[in-house]
Amino acid sequence: MRLDKHLHNKERNNRQNELFHILTSITGLVIISKIFGFIKQMVMANVFGATIETDLVSLSQGLYGNIEYVIAQVFTTAFVSIYIYIKSADITKSKIFISDVIKLMVGGSCIIAAAMVLCSPLLSRIIAPSYSDDLCKRLTFYIVVFSPVLIVFSITAVFQSILNANNRYIPCQMTGLNQSIITIIFILTMTGKIGIWSLIISSFVYPLWNAVYLLKKSCLYLGLTKETHFKSQEIHQFIKMMGPLFVGYSMVFVNQQVDKILVSGLGDGVVTAMGYGAVLSNLVITLIASFCTVFFTRLTEKISINDGMAVIAVFNKAFFLLITIFLPVSIITVLCAKEIVVIAFGRGEFGNKAVSNAAMALMGYGFMFVPNSIKNLCSRYMYGNKDSKTPMANSSLAMIVNIIMSVLLVKKLGIFGITFASSIAEGMCALLNMAQVKKEMFSSKNDYVLKRYMILWIIGGGVCALLCFTLKNIINDIPVFLKFIVVSIVSLAGYVICICPMLIRQIICIDDDFLNKYHKK
Repeated sequence: MRLDKHLHNKERNNRQNELFHILTSITGLVIISKIFGFIKQMVMANVFGATIETDLVSLSQGLYGNIEYVIAQVFTTAFVSIYIYIKSADITKSKIFISDVIKLMVGGSCIIAAAMVLCSPLLSRIIAPSYSDDLCKRLTFYIVVFSPVLIVFSITAVFQSILNANNRYIPCQMTGLNQSIITIIFILTMTGKIGIWSLIISSFVYPLWNAVYLLKKSCLYLGLTKETHFKSQEIHQFIKMMGPLFVGYSMVFVNQQVDKILVSGLGDGVVTAMGYGAVLSNLVITLIASFCTVFFTRLTEKISINDGMAVIAVFNKAFFLLITIFLPVSIITVLCAKEIVVIAFGRGEFGNKAVSNAAMALMGYGFMFVPNSIKNLCSRYMYGNKDSKTPMANSSLAMIVNIIMSVLLVKKLGIFGITFASSIAEGMCALLNMAQVKKEMFSSKNDYVLKRYMILWIIGGGVCALLCFTLKNIINDIPVFLKFIVVSIVSLAGYVICICPMLIRQIICIDDDFLNKYHKK
């Protein structure tokens, strides 16, 4: 018995160490990638500033960026959920499935790109209704120019999904770093000759580079065939699951477009400034998504073999890691939004007005980090159980709330009202998803761990906010960067001291008492 227990503990520790290694590796790479991303945005802000021309490029790029996000999230979620089941039964069959899916995605993305070109005049009117006829024509031109990029993005999404499903997360995270480096090179070397077209050309080059790079990394798992099996049960499952996912993730796309429609009426350069605020918040959102992708693969693997205990263990670990990490990040982002924007972009053509607008946007987005963590983790648990309808319904309801709140708040709060409305909707969706997972996974007696540590999060968050607010207003005679570092370190230190009991028992080790009691029940 002792030997069995020792072996069990050793195996469990090995799994935890492996997971910890993966998360730290991804975190490190995401941080490096985002540092280069910041450098890229600094270069862009310094060279181009925030003008009507940058607004036009931002709107057209953002349109395809949002579609790319929807395609990538929908495809990855549906693909991983089905691919893992197929691979566990038959490797050859999994390669045939990949071949069919690639053909399906290439054809589908071509159709979408063609539709975007045909509808470009209408789209320009929809996403910028306050623009003049001349500006709408220029926006239409940019929408047509960027349309081929969508096809490359779709192919890249296939290779990313294959690698994620096989626990190869690092190459997928490299794509962001590649994008930043290529964009910086093009802006610095070509802007003097071709102006803003240096930014546009780089938007074609880096997706092609990433597609080739991920293709090389995915070759081991590919098995392209001439025959198609679109009538197979696996493809039917894949398409069936993608339907609700498209609706659910499209709600995010619709929300972002509504936000841009509202912002485009607030003056020249405001769309660009909000975009820079979104870039900063996306540093955290990307890290959350990377964590959730790792946990999603783990959850799906355990669900596929009906290991209920392991599913609870992975979910419990992920839940506490995400909240504990991103709660202080959210607090510091909200309270130090202006300092963060000044450090990142406050130079060159990016003036005080642009800084103020970007800071207000970042402040509103900062409230969504914890809700986004909970929403994504709970959604991925449901996707692992092949339930894509519930997250879709919850996202749809949250989208309606977001649009209503954005329209109401923009009149009084401007750009902050729009981004804060997004955070409100994110919180609502998180609560709905969490309620569904609690109903499926936990009984009312088995969620006591959340209640036990909620007080520590509240106390730790309160101390973090108090220290951050106080120090921010006291320290004024040092450079902004140094001020932000001091405020962040002291605030985080206070937070960590408050939550030490949870870090020792819940974060470092899986709560064995909780799992044992659940198992006995």
